[in-house]
Amino acid sequence: MRLALDFHDGARGQRMTKRWSTFEELMKELTPQTDYGRSQEFNEFENNRVSRAIDRLKTPCNYEKWAKFDAWEIKQAVCIVGGLDPDNVLGMSGYYWFKKDQKLLRDGDREIFEECVHICGRLEKIFNNLRGSYLAGKLPIIGKWDDGDTLIGPPVVASWALSKGYPVHSDIEQLETPELMAERLNQTDLHPWETICAIESRWPKMPKYKVAAVVKGLDPDDEDTRKQAENFYQKTKKGYLETEEGIIGKV
Repeated sequence: MRLALDFHDGARGQRMTKRWSTFEELMKELTPQTDYGRSQEFNEFENNRVSRAIDRLKTPCNYEKWAKFDAWEIKQAVCIVGGLDPDNVLGMSGYYWFKKDQKLLRDGDREIFEECVHICGRLEKIFNNLRGSYLAGKLPIIGKWDDGDTLIGPPVVASWALSKGYPVHSDIEQLETPELMAERLNQTDLHPWETICAIESRWPKMPKYKVAAVVKGLDPDDEDTRKQAENFYQKTKKGYLETEEGIIGKV
């Protein structure tokens, strides 16, 4: 593929066309190159190293892989919610922070470190939101709180991220349990019947009384409360159909 860009020569009032044989060649020329005060060969090598490192830092999260874990560390969860690969972000940022502390940053290391700081700054906002929810008693964790090393269940993170309006990948969204979804939606302005319908839509094979049970906060597997859940299902449906929203929905 050949790409062409038009440049306007203001001095002569003429149009000139320059061609590149590949997209990579075009991007290489458009990307600002840092002069490290060394040879041209070194500058090219170092600029390429910096570019590769920054690309690695920005590697998208492999949601399918992380969805299989039984628990995440909070710092991993933050990266996942942020859409980045935890191994790359945590590994590289830790390495370059170490080099910074030891005064070992050289040449392109400084640019990579600056990108680490930028990315970590963005992720820190997610971490602070998670910690705030924990301190408010709204985020169950596994064991004791230990800052970034705190363990947390992936379904809990999925439900939390949805409740806070973060974009959530389908592989992560499906980790949310009916109980967590009911708890999340019960905190909104939705009518209980709308919550029931939302859960039934996600889990169509789930018995109606069990759906009603999780919405009402009952144990869906407790036969002693089954009749109570069934009554709640019917009562909630009838109550919704008598509301303005329900009447409009029937029209």
